[in-house]
Amino acid sequence: MATLQREREEEEENKEKIKEKEKDISELEAEAEKLVETIDEKTKKIKEKVKIKKQKKVKTTQIVQKPPVTKPEKIITKEKAKVKEITEEDIIKKLIQTYKWAYKENLYPWMYFIPDKKKDKDAWEEEVELWASEWANFLFDWCKEFLQHIVDKYDLHTKKPFNALEDRETCLQIIMDHLAEDSKLAKWLNDEKTRLRVFWQSLDKWGDILYDWAFLVGEERLTLLDLREMGADIAKGFETLPAKDLREIVNILVKNKRASWIDKKSFKFNFDI
Repeated sequence: MATLQREREEEEENKEKIKEKEKDISELEAEAEKLVETIDEKTKKIKEKVKIKKQKKVKTTQIVQKPPVTKPEKIITKEKAKVKEITEEDIIKKLIQTYKWAYKENLYPWMYFIPDKKKDKDAWEEEVELWASEWANFLFDWCKEFLQHIVDKYDLHTKKPFNALEDRETCLQIIMDHLAEDSKLAKWLNDEKTRLRVFWQSLDKWGDILYDWAFLVGEERLTLLDLREMGADIAKGFETLPAKDLREIVNILVKNKRASWIDKKSFKFNFDI
């Protein structure tokens, strides 16, 4: 009996121990679950913080970050475009803009012969005057565009559109006479009235151009030869000015106290700049 009683007691003790162990395991599992939850919460918070920091860093980088330094592209300089040479065709087109009848003798035949004499002399003279005036204006502009200072009547016979005139010699004489009526625009160079000096630019204006050029390039002393050699640089048409006109241009500058003669006979002068 005593032995049986002892066995029962031992069995009870073992049951208690088992219960305690199970309790300890349950508590441990509960604690472990809580620990895991705690860890998960902390991990979640840490992830959130890391995410926020990354976003802030991206924004800051977008604001502060400087663009990548790139080397400037190599600029290839092209040669300066050459000034287009003005052709005869270009000049003719320009003249036609003002004188629609020019170079069009087939469309405007009445412009290429002297108006017929009518019974009414006054009306005829007025018609001839208008015809000559239009042609004289054209001749003046033609000289200006083609840089002609002196025109010869017989040379004009071969030039367009003058070569389309009927009775060219008579027509050209009337036209040139009409232009020479104003001495500021033109004047005869010979008694035969075959050569005409056309002043499409006044000598005073040429003097201004010469003085301004000398001031810009720093020229102080020049000769007739210098003016000839440098004429194309001074202005279009300057290099072909008659020597007599060049002397008169310098006289104008001397008169206006912008130049002085060193030797008038040998054509040497100074600019007073």
